[in-house]
Amino acid sequence: MIVCLAGKNNIAVDVLEYLISCRQKLKNFDIVCILNKNEDGKNGWQKSLKWYCEKHEILLTSLVETISANFLFTVQ
Repeated sequence: MIVCLAGKNNIAVDVLEYLISCRQKLKNFDIVCILNKNEDGKNGWQKSLKWYCEKHEILLTSLVETISANFLFTVQ
């Protein structure tokens, strides 16, 4: 299973931290992230999702690549 997270800043980083902790326990899914276009990879008053992904070796992808890979399932 692949979990795809999209976003930027603290809320996305918090969710990613949770997913990483689950992955360490369960070890049965991969994580990929889609960044907002204005994500610059720099921590400011909020954490950067790009920076956090790079630090934890999480694959960065685009929405187009995700859709073309045909594994996108959305939860709203």
